[in-house]
Amino acid sequence: MKAKYLIIFILVLTLTSCANFNVSGQLYQDARVYVKEGRKDFAFLSLIEILRQSPNDRLALQAKFGVAEYYYDIADYSQSLKEFKEFLKSYKSSKLSVFAKAYLYRIISDVKWLQNKDTTELAESIKKEFFSKSAFFVFSEFKEAKAVSVLSNKYVLKEYVDKIDIFRNDKLFLSVSP
Repeated sequence: MKAKYLIIFILVLTLTSCANFNVSGQLYQDARVYVKEGRKDFAFLSLIEILRQSPNDRLALQAKFGVAEYYYDIADYSQSLKEFKEFLKSYKSSKLSVFAKAYLYRIISDVKWLQNKDTTELAESIKKEFFSKSAFFVFSEFKEAKAVSVLSNKYVLKEYVDKIDIFRNDKLFLSVSP
């Protein structure tokens, strides 16, 4: 009898997780279509819905980064700062984390009214982190990392011996030297 209940429980759990994937997967696809159509506001709403309905889904990482990007793009820097900080708490090992740090560094550096002791310390720790690892270059003058966000922003990080350049959509977004 207990085995029967266990099997039913496992089936319900499996179906529920599949339903969540289908919902978040559909919302993610909707967001990508909205971006292609130039309707980033609707894409933003789909990403918010992914985070609301399925915060632990594998697509939540992209959704969280996209929400933070959206706030940056509409110049809501305090909300963008908050979202990127939350992104780094949850997804610090993601390949998008270096780009989240670049956003944080740029917001803190550029937006004077957001500067305080805590944000200045955060910017300094990000800068130290950028240059904390030894860089080994084999047959190249820089190391490169690339990523594309759900909002279709293309990112390139070029790590030189003496500086780091980060490009967003082929334009220099941030350059940091030790």
